[in-house]
Amino acid sequence: MMIVRELWREAARSPALLAGAVLCLLLASATYLAQAFAIAGALAAVVSGDGSQVLAALAAIVGLAVVRMLLMLLQDALASHLGGHVRVALRRRTLRTALTATRLHDPTGRDGAMRGALTDGVDGTDAYVSKYIPALALVFLACPIVIAMLVVVNPWAGLSAGLAVALALIGPLAWKRMMARRGLDHWDSYEALGADYLDALRGMAMLRALGDVPGTRSRLQERSEALRRATERVMRGSLAETGVIDVAIQGGTVAAIMIAVVQAASGQPPAFATYLILLLVSEAFRPIRDLSRQWHAGFLGLTAVPALRSLGAFHPDPRPHPPPSRWHPIARARPRFAGPPIGSTCAESATATRPVMPMCSTASTWSPVPGH
Repeated sequence: MMIVRELWREAARSPALLAGAVLCLLLASATYLAQAFAIAGALAAVVSGDGSQVLAALAAIVGLAVVRMLLMLLQDALASHLGGHVRVALRRRTLRTALTATRLHDPTGRDGAMRGALTDGVDGTDAYVSKYIPALALVFLACPIVIAMLVVVNPWAGLSAGLAVALALIGPLAWKRMMARRGLDHWDSYEALGADYLDALRGMAMLRALGDVPGTRSRLQERSEALRRATERVMRGSLAETGVIDVAIQGGTVAAIMIAVVQAASGQPPAFATYLILLLVSEAFRPIRDLSRQWHAGFLGLTAVPALRSLGAFHPDPRPHPPPSRWHPIARARPRFAGPPIGSTCAESATATRPVMPMCSTASTWSPVPGH
């Protein structure tokens, strides 16, 4: 779980799209919960031999599946619009800073690194904003609701599921600083390799003339190897985080199953409660699994945030100046412009005007002399 304040602020600039995407995910999660109740009722009806209840439960399951499909289609559309708005805004601000005299004439800047930030870096933030942020919001909204339902059905099963969810969220934080450092190293290697390739392509004729093609090839191979090592380090850290999450999920699931089996063997709860415990435990960890999957999709955007920050991608847009409301003259003169033959006047009586607002173009009028 990694929270980037800049990207959260960018997402909050479109509150309607963000709220709509999170609401659709929450409603889709609610259909999963309703489906769990329907499946538990169907299984209990099978045990009791009530055929009409089984058919009603199956119809409810099919209807909930259709509703969930429609909700997910709407959520994908809203999330895509949200990510697109953030992507366009970040690229506009980055270009505004990059296409300045200071940046263009900076001897330490490399065009390949800037191009990587403008393309892959900005595009990588789309997955974080459109997928990861709604998934993280769903974790903090849906998981407490499911755990509360489990506590009502069986306090011990709810307690074990709650501890497992907490471990799945807090456990990976032990690798947060290491993953952030390795992610920055990965982006630096990726950026340097792209810059070297662009420089080599631009200077290919000069490299051939100087006979430095083998040396350039070896430098590119070294850069590629450095990127491979940085990628493997990131993957090893990610595997450790995934292992902690899976251990928490499997442990919580096994504990809840054992509690349900013990209760079923003792004959205390009805069959519906036993089935409901087994199904709700799985739903308690569904947002955690979705969050882990979306984190991998948005990791490239996370590593590019420092580069985008240095390019001014998160600076607010300047306030536009209103259009000029009126024009008024600023100077009046009666110049005379002469041309061949000597002494012949071709124009006179010029008037210059400017708008009320500064930094706008000026206009002038002139009166030609008859006959010229």
